[in-house]
Amino acid sequence: MSIKNYSIENTSFTIFVDNTLTDLDRKVLTHCYLPIIGDKALSIYLTLYTMLEPGAQESNVLNHSQLVKLTGIPKTKLQAERRKLEAVGLLDAYYKDAHFIYVLKSVLSPFEFFNNNDLVRVLESVIGREELDLLAYNFLLRRLDPNQFECITASFDEVYDEVFESDVDYVGIGIDTSNNGITIKNEKFNIDHFIILLDALDILNKEILHSEDFLNLIKRYAFLYSLSVEQLKDVVILSVNENKTINFEDLELHVKRVYDNRNQNVVFIKKREVVRSSDKLINALNTITPNELVKHKYQTELTSSEISMFDKLLKETNITVGVLNVCILYVLSEKNGEIPSFNYFLKVINTWIRAGINDTASALAHINNTEPKKQKTPKNKTVKQLPKWYTKQEEKQESIQDEELDEDIINFFKPNN
Repeated sequence: MSIKNYSIENTSFTIFVDNTLTDLDRKVLTHCYLPIIGDKALSIYLTLYTMLEPGAQESNVLNHSQLVKLTGIPKTKLQAERRKLEAVGLLDAYYKDAHFIYVLKSVLSPFEFFNNNDLVRVLESVIGREELDLLAYNFLLRRLDPNQFECITASFDEVYDEVFESDVDYVGIGIDTSNNGITIKNEKFNIDHFIILLDALDILNKEILHSEDFLNLIKRYAFLYSLSVEQLKDVVILSVNENKTINFEDLELHVKRVYDNRNQNVVFIKKREVVRSSDKLINALNTITPNELVKHKYQTELTSSEISMFDKLLKETNITVGVLNVCILYVLSEKNGEIPSFNYFLKVINTWIRAGINDTASALAHINNTEPKKQKTPKNKTVKQLPKWYTKQEEKQESIQDEELDEDIINFFKPNN
């Protein structure tokens, strides 16, 4: 997925918040979030809190140069570090007319954090299982177990005899500052069309159909398995229960079956030399799915279990799709076209993460044993028109294999001989 670049140059921002940081919040940030997001991103989060007046829920209009000065993070790096906060659910960002709104989200409690599978998997990949277990032990262990005691908490109606009626209706702008963890977008998938189709069938509870968690899951499946709106509608039909709820284990099972029913086998050819990177190549690797990548490079498709494995890698390592695609190319090249186990890919990715490889350009440079080079626009030269697949995502084009690719990309995705 391509990321639109909202420059912070000569822009202002306002901070929204409805909570204060407690000592426990700071402890969770230091021990649980810091290993994932790094000290610079954490510095931005803590600094934004200090830029609010005590007790205020909304800041004055502020300038990004103030944030740069307070954090010591250059403007060129500030946005990338801020996006790490967005990725783990600590901040939401909004933009209009050169002004940003930063909504500071609440820190998950220790119980919420260690019961969030995505965050726990990412943290484990950074600090290891032994350290994770010790951390959870220190945060969650209590000397007394409330479950062994009788609960004597009073309910409202045990204390108050009356229910007071009121016709007062307070209207305002609601800002959600609750932390919802990691989410994934797939802007190419027409989620509105998907909702309309299922809504017309009236087979799924409306609350589930419109829930963010369910729709994010559908978009994830659509992206990784390259399934259409119609195909995912059929998957849901097969997965709903009589009471209009959905069995999520069945949902994943039917997604794999729909994909596998296309009866395509994976055959890999031995490796070829990796070519140099370019901006257009990086954009391609950031945009296409692992399945599209393999289909272009080897003229075959992944199996559903292999797609599921790569989905799990994205969840557990929190790397970008572009970095994963480069990793797939590298591993298949090293293994002569064979797709190894999940653990093999995980070891490679963790090695890259420890080496500071966190974007597609640095991953390409690493497998080519070169330093990332800044692309320069040639002087006095007509810039070549970009191929159709490089234009706006809003055009909702077909997948990349049906588009016109320029010479560099064609060479990169040329099938092995």
